[in-house]
This record gives sequence, structure tokens and C-alpha cells, in this order.
Amino acid sequence: VADEMRSAARIVIHSVPGSPRVDLEGGALKKRGRIVEFLDPQAGKVRYEDGTSDTGLDFCILATGFEHSLPFLPPTLLELSFPPPVPPIPDNLYNSTLHIFPLAKHIFPAFTSFPRSSLAFLTVNYRIIPFPLVEAQMHAVVKVFAEPDSLDPSQEAVDIVTLYEELRATVGDDPAAIARVWHKLDGPQQFDYMDGLHRFIGGEYAGEKYKVPKWVRDLWVHKVTLRSEWKKLVKAGEAEKWTAGVGSAPGEEGLREWIDLMWRVIHRAQDRQSVAEPTEKTRL
Repeated sequence: VADEMRSAARIVIHSVPGSPRVDLEGGALKKRGRIVEFLDPQAGKVRYEDGTSDTGLDFCILATGFEHSLPFLPPTLLELSFPPPVPPIPDNLYNSTLHIFPLAKHIFPAFTSFPRSSLAFLTVNYRIIPFPLVEAQMHAVVKVFAEPDSLDPSQEAVDIVTLYEELRATVGDDPAAIARVWHKLDGPQQFDYMDGLHRFIGGEYAGEKYKVPKWVRDLWVHKVTLRSEWKKLVKAGEAEKWTAGVGSAPGEEGLREWIDLMWRVIHRAQDRQSVAEPTEKTRL
């Protein structure tokens, strides 16, 4: 949000927990820590976690995330509370507002007493590319609804307990801390998850055609650099020159042209960075 606002606002203050107080771009972009108190609204004054403050704020956009809300499901089916610790897997669904638990493959109710071919939760995961992921999930839903026995409840319970123990070892025993990261698929995890869904679906989906391509995994690592450098090209009026003719070739060749373009943009950013960095001799 802060990045997009840079094209419209005279000054953007980006508040991030733990961030040092620093002014960038001649003061047009200001990094600040977490806001802990809204003071005089007429003066647009706020105080940050380090005790400093700013005045003159016209608007404040609160990026607070989201909560799961499914009011159409009765409490007898979906309890609005944190689930009990596992094991064992509880014999009911829980909505902590931070996660839905327990779900097999982050989609299906995991307990054996519930019909597996009657309810599915899509795209509860985050830190993902949503459309390819939900398409893979939807194929899995069709698979399970058509063949309920294809889902192995014993293995799914093992997977849930394993993830629970891994997260507990990382974030501690706090139920909210575990719930907050339960559906998180960071970095390559989303691609591993999609490949796993396709193996589960089987048939043609288990083949190379539906496997997440290596170029997607490789470019994902550089997504921030790619986006930032492309905006520089747009601002400099060079974007149309870079894209001229790209993708005009048929089929896979046209796709390869777009992939090559993205790598050229990334290499441009890396080359500019290496020129900007002082050498060891210069530092001495």
C-alpha cells in the first residue's frame, strides 16, 4: 500500500514494527516504527514505539490483515474459539479467526465423523499466488467429492500433528501464535503444496505438465527486485521498448520470451546495484 501511495501522495510515512526512524527520497518517504498512540487528530499527530512522533498526517491506512468469518456455519459445526492442543485431533471444527482447524490439506474437515465429500474451504492460505493455488485446490475438491475414500484420514491426522509440533517448536505454545502461522505458505512452500495436491489428484495432474515450473520457483525469489526495477523502467519511459515484440512467438517460445524479459530486468537491477556499491579499495 505504501509503495502504491508513493505515486499519489506528497509524503508517505510507512509504519512497520521495529523499523528505525529514517527519511528517504528527500523526505518523501519516511520509515517509522509501530504507531502506539493517536494523539491530536486536528494536528494529525501520532506517537511511535520509540517515543518519537510526527504531525501533519492527513490520512492513516491501517493494514491490519484479515480474520476468518463464516457466520453461515452454526456453532455446532464451527466453534468460534481456539482449538484444544493436539494430539488428539478434535472431533469438531474450530474458527480461531486466525485459522480454521483441523483441515486436511488446508481444505477438508479432518475428523472422521464428518462427511468428507460435503464441505471444503478454499484459499485460507496466505503468502501465496492465489489463482494457481486455488485452481489446484479445486481439482482436489473434485477428486475428494467424487472419491471420498481417496482422502486418508489417518495420514492427514499425522500431517496435522507433525505441522503442529513443528510450529510449536518455532513459535511456542501460545495458541494464537500457532494459529497465526498455521495457513502460512512462505517462499517455496506454496509450490511444494501445489505439487503435492497434484500428486494426490493423480492421473495427468501428477505429470510434468502440472508441476510448478522451475522458472516460477526461481523468479519468485526475485519478485521484489523484479517489481521495483520494472517500476523504474516505466518511470523512465523505457517499458514499451523493453516489451516490444515480446510474446509474439507462438506457444512455448512466446512464454520463453516473457521469462527472458523478466530475467533481463532482474539482471539490470543487479548490475545497477553492483555499480552503486563501493569496492573494497574505495572503502579503504
